[in-house]
Amino acid sequence: MRALLMVLAAAAPPAAPPDFWTHWGDGRAELCGYRLTQPRYGALRTGVAVLVFVTEDFSDTLRVKADPGKHPPKDVYPVMKLNAIRRFQTGIYDYHVMTSVFARPVPGWPLAKVSFSSQEWCGHVYQQLLWRDGRIESERHSYFDGEADAREVIDWKSDGVLEDALPITLRDWGFSSSLRGSTSMAVPFLRSLLRARLEHRRLEWGRATLTRSGEPRR
Repeated sequence: MRALLMVLAAAAPPAAPPDFWTHWGDGRAELCGYRLTQPRYGALRTGVAVLVFVTEDFSDTLRVKADPGKHPPKDVYPVMKLNAIRRFQTGIYDYHVMTSVFARPVPGWPLAKVSFSSQEWCGHVYQQLLWRDGRIESERHSYFDGEADAREVIDWKSDGVLEDALPITLRDWGFSSSLRGSTSMAVPFLRSLLRARLEHRRLEWGRATLTRSGEPRR
């Protein structure tokens, strides 16, 4: 698989903006709404997509949001959480899809967890990816025959990019040090959990070309 991903944003500074936590530490979230066009069953389906960005404390042991004072300090670190919600219609029934990405807001945006769920009239699917000891642990539960319950380990590539994490890792928050100015780079690329679900394919590393413009454009 090869993908061309266009990132239209200004060049990132070499370090995190000093006001990052001034902006993101207020407990509020950023909501972005979009008109969605989703290929499904040989046609382009219309729908709605919402991206929710918010910072929160995260338990490394449980890999969930940490309630205040419930965990030892060494088990808790801050994450940027992205909830990507998609709703689209396919004939008489609709899909409700949500992907959550948890990334640490430090240079490189290391991932802690990605979780995915899909509900439609035929049934529902859940999958999660956890980063442990330099590898990705995948767990999936599905109503499809042959895909019901599965666990596997996926090798992590230090320069790898996840499709699900692109809205975080490529935003101009000062951490995208590999893409500055007008430049392109080829990277190992892991398709989204939604695409793996709709195509009924295992998660496997492919290649993608990331291209970032030198100037802001609408």
